[in-house]
Amino acid sequence: MTTLAGSAPSETQASSGSGCFYWNGTRSAPPGWHSSGRIDGNGLVFDGLPLPAESMDQLYVGPAIGEIDGWNLASVFEEFRRILRQDGLIRIAAWDLDAALAARERGDRSFFWEQDCTIERAFEAQILGYGSARSLFNAARVTEHLQQAGFTSITERSPHQTDDPTGRLAEPDSLGDYCCFVEARNPSGWPLASDRQDPSGVHLTLADRHGRRLNVVWSAPARTEWSLRCRPESTTEWVDYPVRSWPTSDGPNGNHVFSGRTPELESGRRYDYEIVQAGPDPQPVSGSFAAPPQPGSATVRLAFLADTGLVGRDDGLSDGTLAVLGEVTRLEPDLILGGGDYAYRSSDDRRLTPQQAVNSWLDQMSPVLSRIPFVAQYGNHEVELGERYRDWSTHFPEIDPVIDDSPPSVSCRSYSIDIGPCHVVAFYAPTAAIDPAEVSWLWNDLAAARSAGARWVIVFQHQPLVAHGRSHPAEKSVDHALAQVLEANGVDLHLSAHDQNYERTYPVRWRDGAPEAMTTEQSIYRRGQGTVLAKISPAGKRSDRGKDFSKLPDRLDPVVAAASDSGHHFGCITASGNELVIEARRLGRGGSQTETIDRVVIRR
Repeated sequence: MTTLAGSAPSETQASSGSGCFYWNGTRSAPPGWHSSGRIDGNGLVFDGLPLPAESMDQLYVGPAIGEIDGWNLASVFEEFRRILRQDGLIRIAAWDLDAALAARERGDRSFFWEQDCTIERAFEAQILGYGSARSLFNAARVTEHLQQAGFTSITERSPHQTDDPTGRLAEPDSLGDYCCFVEARNPSGWPLASDRQDPSGVHLTLADRHGRRLNVVWSAPARTEWSLRCRPESTTEWVDYPVRSWPTSDGPNGNHVFSGRTPELESGRRYDYEIVQAGPDPQPVSGSFAAPPQPGSATVRLAFLADTGLVGRDDGLSDGTLAVLGEVTRLEPDLILGGGDYAYRSSDDRRLTPQQAVNSWLDQMSPVLSRIPFVAQYGNHEVELGERYRDWSTHFPEIDPVIDDSPPSVSCRSYSIDIGPCHVVAFYAPTAAIDPAEVSWLWNDLAAARSAGARWVIVFQHQPLVAHGRSHPAEKSVDHALAQVLEANGVDLHLSAHDQNYERTYPVRWRDGAPEAMTTEQSIYRRGQGTVLAKISPAGKRSDRGKDFSKLPDRLDPVVAAASDSGHHFGCITASGNELVIEARRLGRGGSQTETIDRVVIRR
């Protein structure tokens, strides 16, 4: 089974006239209102609202806003602003902590829903929403969040009092004694990503799971027309190929993503390509690439990198990014595997919107990714903290696509490829809350790969199973979710990131829920001894926590065979029929060439 690598969002289009949108968790919208369906608080954080930017005139947000963790409220209020047109009106109705405190102080038992307990317990149950509340509000707190998101004309309201001359915006008001009501206006349109005429962020992705064809992907203004042409290197005849496009989360007024697919490629052969805009005097954007080794080829070389950041940060934390990219380019891998945490918009305020951050990262990476295909997976910074999966996946067209005007939606965010002698799984594990549906998919995928005779099986993801750094130590939930499936299906190598340092284990199996080393040999293993876990990070950006690399304790778990917390790292994996070689490269002092700090060989 092969799933999709990502697709353009399937957006619920608003009507062309005025629109009122209602969100209150999974509660139904009033008749005549646009609604998000069954998107709860987590869905709002991770997936956002299924609407284009600037598509609604009014937005009503109910008390389910309290079900969202405090650290994610900034991005949620930003999402509210994204869907509102300029001068659009938002109304927040949140459970009012001040009202509950006042009732408690005056001993007013009738205020509380719970009657068969003490007033203290009733107060506790109510403000905690029977365990569902993650944030507490009063009018001042709502006002603060609206201000931070850029709203203006912020006014506290009484129930059914509104600045909407039709009165419709206050129609959903209920439980007025329990809620505070605050209204505000969106003072300006949504800040769109760059509207440059030239293609930006050019990058290559696999168009099918065997690398027989590639996607050439770029961003450009929506109302431009483009074509893609390719030819084998050292030949003279260009062949044109169709290009399709779709909007990003900026909506129809923002830049669109354009993608053209190459013809079927000859494994290992080099090709030239040009992106050409329609018009009287086209100025092609040129590039070239080597076709990836197809399944059954003798050798493949992969690079793995994560935690890159955007260069030029005010805090100076992305001090190794360009040097690492230069070294990866010099090594000329067949594919680059991306382990997530790319732009770090939440701690880099130079980019006003998610699409600005994504476009900037793709521009930064384009000199490398326009010549070496990128296999993307995502970290926590691509699914929360001011960014969302939809913002990134729309720039990485799906594996094995259906060719039509609107790419299909995805039911699973993990996917796999077969390249050279390797079966490689890009597993979706951006946070410690591993989705059981993704794990079920992984069981089926790995079992099928082993049945088909895969020589080497590699899984990569963002969250680590073994990590001891002070910034992001491993979460037990990740190990518990994946240990059995990795061991039962004989995974040879597991790659991860997140904690900004390097750790590599001996081959491990799991006993009583804990990894156990199957050998203490340092650098040469036999296939089948166990799974080697390699956490390789960062590839350019030091941790926001401590503003440094993630420092390791003096004593590590006995399963750890090698470690380093003093530099930027990336991985280089070379697979042949009989050997799988894993190397960790560390950037030298002052951005000098990398040095190999660890090398391990698994032999058949």
